[in-house]
Amino acid sequence: MKNSIFIILIIFYQILFFNKIFAKEIEFDASDIEINNNQNLTTANNGIAKIKEDKIIIEGIKIEYFKDKSLIVVSQGKVFKTDINIEIRSEKIRYQIKDGKISFTNKVKIDDQKNNFLIFSDKINYDLINKKVIGEGNSKIIDEFDNTYIVNDFEYIIKDKIIKLNNTKVTDQNNNIFELETAYLDLNKKEIVAKDIGLNFKVSENSKNEPRLKGRSLTSDENKTIVQKGTFTFCKKREKCPPWEMSANEIRHDKVKKIIHYKGASLKVYDKKVFYFPKFFHPDPTVKRQTGFLIPRLQENSTTGLSLKLPYFIALAQNKDITLSPRFFNDDKFLLQSEFRQINKKSDHFADFSQFISSNKDSKGHLFYDFKKNYNIENFDDIELNINLEQVSDDTYLKAYKLESPLINNNSNLSNSISLNLYDENQTINTNLNVYEDLNKSKSDRYEYVPNFNFSKIINDNYSFRSNGYYKNYNTNITEKVLINDLEFNSNLKYFNNGLINSKKLLLKNVNSEAKNSNKFKNKDSITFLPTFQTNYSYPLQKQNAKFNHTLTPKLSLNLSIPHTKDVSKNNAKINYDNIYDINRLGLEEINEGGISTTYGYEYTKTDRSNFNQKIKLGFANNLRFEENEDLPANTNIGDKISDFVGLIEYNPSENIKLDYDFSLKNNLVDQNYELFGFEYYLNNLTTKFEYLNENNSDSKTSYLENKTSYNFNDENSLIFETRENKEKNFTEYYNLIYQYQNDCLTAAIEYNKEYYSDQDLKPSENLFFKFSILPFGGFNTPNLK
Repeated sequence: MKNSIFIILIIFYQILFFNKIFAKEIEFDASDIEINNNQNLTTANNGIAKIKEDKIIIEGIKIEYFKDKSLIVVSQGKVFKTDINIEIRSEKIRYQIKDGKISFTNKVKIDDQKNNFLIFSDKINYDLINKKVIGEGNSKIIDEFDNTYIVNDFEYIIKDKIIKLNNTKVTDQNNNIFELETAYLDLNKKEIVAKDIGLNFKVSENSKNEPRLKGRSLTSDENKTIVQKGTFTFCKKREKCPPWEMSANEIRHDKVKKIIHYKGASLKVYDKKVFYFPKFFHPDPTVKRQTGFLIPRLQENSTTGLSLKLPYFIALAQNKDITLSPRFFNDDKFLLQSEFRQINKKSDHFADFSQFISSNKDSKGHLFYDFKKNYNIENFDDIELNINLEQVSDDTYLKAYKLESPLINNNSNLSNSISLNLYDENQTINTNLNVYEDLNKSKSDRYEYVPNFNFSKIINDNYSFRSNGYYKNYNTNITEKVLINDLEFNSNLKYFNNGLINSKKLLLKNVNSEAKNSNKFKNKDSITFLPTFQTNYSYPLQKQNAKFNHTLTPKLSLNLSIPHTKDVSKNNAKINYDNIYDINRLGLEEINEGGISTTYGYEYTKTDRSNFNQKIKLGFANNLRFEENEDLPANTNIGDKISDFVGLIEYNPSENIKLDYDFSLKNNLVDQNYELFGFEYYLNNLTTKFEYLNENNSDSKTSYLENKTSYNFNDENSLIFETRENKEKNFTEYYNLIYQYQNDCLTAAIEYNKEYYSDQDLKPSENLFFKFSILPFGGFNTPNLK
């Protein structure tokens, strides 16, 4: 019988088995049914078979019923159990009707719609009589909370709604991983119970740490995980015991608040108990910010004495938080420092402020605030508003109490400003109102007020325009109003047939000024036009061999400008090899370098052809002038007929050695105006860096020798030594000696430092500390042991 539109076949059969009569009714619904009486076979293509007694509906591309074997075989089909809302799909289904057993193979998927979970497997056996689903081989279960269970085998007891899992790996919705030997998933309570468990927390991909929790037994639901007789560590896995671990009678992980609680906890360092906590808690490793106490810190210095810092972090919202850091001293003093942070989509707020209270002294404090906001408008790609405030009530307050904050960049010079910056592809506009305060100066002369603006525009590949102006009020009664306009031309490089390279520059500068009591500008309105022309020649000579490229480049630069120069002879300018060929090498916007001058020099480089690393660079240059210009900065002799001789030496003979030397020789070729020497040496575990500065061409007369040396005994143990000697005043500024043990999750160090200074409230200090830090909790240091 073929191609019937709707055929219903009712089959009655009786089977005698153990003296019992077994009879079931099968109803087929298909557009194409074939009956083969010789083989006792009924075939339904693209059809449905219903067994109402078993409450089963079968669908498949091909359904075969073997009457004599009491067997249904389905290809690419599914079975739906109507009374419990379970649907099972697979490529091959065998239903032993007499035994009440169904086997599913190849791409099996179980959809338990009543309990809201999925199972994927290669082979499933469904026992209808005992109401069990048994999975063989690797299977994957996904529950209603998006937890994923990878198991070797499982047994689902449908009546009790319990799934027994063996050798299970669970990945929760936060990508934390549980490793369970034997576990039971209770669908009624929506929890999992297991023994001999391990939980691996998910951290960032680049992290070296492997935070994990192990225990004798576990109970876990949507909101919490409870581990009995458990241990937790943040350290990466290693053969021996972890550097630290926290063990407890009970460990409770609050998944909602993301906090780990301990009862009867002990902290072990290298398997030795060092602390006992009846109760203890901390955020779980997935948390980046959580309200609670941070690690306390003991501090001591010779100026303020011993203090205890107890920081408390408050997560006010997802985008803002505050840290309160009260500091308690051993006498009648108290300091509270607070940091507030808020990050919005297009704006940031960051404030740091403190208040110091003492019965013997006046109260002191500070306020630092930084605000940034971005705007989008049609005519510019980006607009940025910045507001920066820095205020202290006492000149040495920041130094004396060693206040630390990302906003505190300088303890002696404060900057308050508001700026508006506008950007697009070819132009930039910056407007600023700056107020500077030098805490080292007297009250009357410490402030400097500077409203200013800058405008720059790229006209084309060769032309650009800049304009900047400011109004400056400093040293109480000195005022300067300045507007400077620059039109600059830069030619394309011209290559001659003989190898010579030429470029030209033209700078048209217009300076407008009005001043009062100023030494820099005339005390009246002034308008000047200052053109400067420069032409540059270089002649690179190259030689190659099998290993290296050698290049010797003679250089010549001719500068032409009007003879007049504003008097800046007392300014501290710096001429070195890197800027001596620049058209504005003095770095002073309001002047030109008047007259005619020629700069000449040579540059030699040696480059490794295999990796293009520069082995040697030598540079030497000097400036010649037809007539002396006494208005130019005297400290560089750039106004003399023969200026200082400047140069540099860079020598990198190997990956282990690096040597740099910048110098400026007076035109007598004997006296040093400036020299900066740097030396770095790396050999296996030893690293040492020296820096020597001798600066005689400025008012500060700076001269020092600085060294930092470190030796790594192995990957975890190191010794660091730092010192700096003031050559101008002939005394050592500080010594630092640090022995440190550090691995991925623990740091311990002994630090000795000695500082020599005397500045009002500050005294020379000598300190010896022991520091101990556990990741991710933080660390502490002991009081001064000296």
